[in-house]
Amino acid sequence: MADMDTRRYYAENAEREWERLTETPVKGLELEGTMATLDDHLPDDGRVLDAGGGPGRYAVELAERGYNISHLDPTPELVDVAREKAASAGVAESIDHRLGDVRALPYPDDAFDATCCLGGVLSHVLDETERRAAAAELRRVTRPGGPVFVAVIGRLGAVRYGIKNSAESDVGPADWRVIEHILETGDYTEAAVERFGATEGWAENHTFRVDELETLLATAGLAPAEVVALEGIASNLHDELADADETAVEAIRRIAESLRRDRAAAEVSEHFMVVARA
Repeated sequence: MADMDTRRYYAENAEREWERLTETPVKGLELEGTMATLDDHLPDDGRVLDAGGGPGRYAVELAERGYNISHLDPTPELVDVAREKAASAGVAESIDHRLGDVRALPYPDDAFDATCCLGGVLSHVLDETERRAAAAELRRVTRPGGPVFVAVIGRLGAVRYGIKNSAESDVGPADWRVIEHILETGDYTEAAVERFGATEGWAENHTFRVDELETLLATAGLAPAEVVALEGIASNLHDELADADETAVEAIRRIAESLRRDRAAAEVSEHFMVVARA
């Protein structure tokens, strides 16, 4: 039986999650694109929520820029790593760490000048009703007019990843049916893997098309303002570009930056972001 429990996965890979965004040039694009977008839209100072902030990479980056951060995650092991990294970076006094769930945020209304929900947090909320509740919570805790940044796993990027890996691994029909299921529904779950008899997979998730995420946020009272491709058209080329020289990496970064606001690039990206206003 497949074991794709999300909490277990992140508990077992807590330290690796800190390293993930710097492991390859392509993963670095997610970090760079996210921070560039935050820099463009964040107020000059204030209190920022990092909802589902995992090992605290973005919390530390923002604290180093002078923001007061509330870091929240449901996985104790990730919160522990986040505390350690904040202390190592010398910003522990600027970050409040708390266990909690994006579907029921433990903060009062209008508590934050800006709210971040990065790295695919909403993609790990499998139930559609619960995703709507989470989006409503992001709106509730953000002051009127404040920016809300939501990054998710892209559906077409996930399908491309599945095609690439399945072709290279020469898998059977069951795995191809799972890929088609993801394209049709967005869902990559234990139930789907077991239904089709595929090989064991990664943590359960829901992948998004761009208009789906915009609609989810708008329904919660958030006004989508900008779509951002993070890895963009370099998505899924981790192995191919892992040993790229400095000239190639700089070219890839320039290409990604030039297409960062391109909706088509967002659609095929492993992760994309929608910037909205409360």
